[in-house]
Amino acid sequence: MIGLLNAAPPVVFTFTIKELWTGVLGICGGITAVSAAIAVLIKLVNKAKEPDKKQNEKIEAHGKELEEVNRKLKNDKDVLDLYRSKILALEEHQKEQDILLESHSSKIAGIEQRLSRSEHGSNAMMKALLALLSHGLDGNSIDQMREAKTEIEDYLIKGQNLNE
Repeated sequence: MIGLLNAAPPVVFTFTIKELWTGVLGICGGITAVSAAIAVLIKLVNKAKEPDKKQNEKIEAHGKELEEVNRKLKNDKDVLDLYRSKILALEEHQKEQDILLESHSSKIAGIEQRLSRSEHGSNAMMKALLALLSHGLDGNSIDQMREAKTEIEDYLIKGQNLNE
């Protein structure tokens, strides 16, 4: 503690008002110069960042546009998938209709064959009936009756199996 009591006397600064104002103005000038330098640096940094901001805005705009295009593509894909499923269903239905048409065509062909045989039989019966009527009326037409009998026999024995 003794060393502290023997410390050097305090330093006293003396200056005039002019020196005080000069010092204050110097400090203010320094502060102004530093703040002006900082303002210039901030302007330079902002100027340097400005292309980045524009670029970021463009990238953001392109991102939004890309999202819109992707949304539209997804909608188009969904519509195409729907159309594809409908086309497949129509193709399947068309196959079923083709099979049904083929079945009906074969049935119609069979009916037409039976109708043709039936017409052949009806013609033979009509000839026989005509021969009977002629014979009943005038007692003749024996040759026509023989022909009608042969035709009916042919029809009954062979004619039903004909594919005309």
